[in-house]
Amino acid sequence: MTNIRNSNKGFSLVEMIVVMAIISIMAAIGVPAVMNQISRIKLTRGTRDVAVALQAARLKAIAKNVKYKVYFTFAATDSYVLMTCSGGANCDNTTLGAGSGWIADTASEYGTTKTLEANLNITAPAAAFQVIFYPAGTATDQTNTLANQKICINNTSTVGGTLSISVNAASGKVSVNAGC
Repeated sequence: MTNIRNSNKGFSLVEMIVVMAIISIMAAIGVPAVMNQISRIKLTRGTRDVAVALQAARLKAIAKNVKYKVYFTFAATDSYVLMTCSGGANCDNTTLGAGSGWIADTASEYGTTKTLEANLNITAPAAAFQVIFYPAGTATDQTNTLANQKICINNTSTVGGTLSISVNAASGKVSVNAGC
């Protein structure tokens, strides 16, 4: 009986280098696509959060028969807060933020200031603004115009990463759209 030795145990150095090269090529192709997708998910999530806050304001205005608004501010990170017209006050629409009867709706999750995630910012309107909802479900802004409103949210970490939120003045309908 001859004793046959199996000398093919393990991997050769060349095989290891080929496998590492294939893994490196796949990572170079896949990582940017994954990072881009993560940026798009952050943009979608941030935009939907703002849209939900607007819809919550509309529904609360209808249910509680009192004006509600979502007030937006700009800083290092843009933010927003849900506010209500307190106890029988007139709540002047031209008052940005709190004051003139407007107070944060602390009973709501959106009654504390919410900030947009890093790399997300509101590009339009360009200054602090608010969307006001009436008990009839209609909407206006601080200038009391009956025009539809459009809020643009941009993802600065991707090219073309922009979504918009439209608020129909006559119906108060809130919708999210691509682009701005």
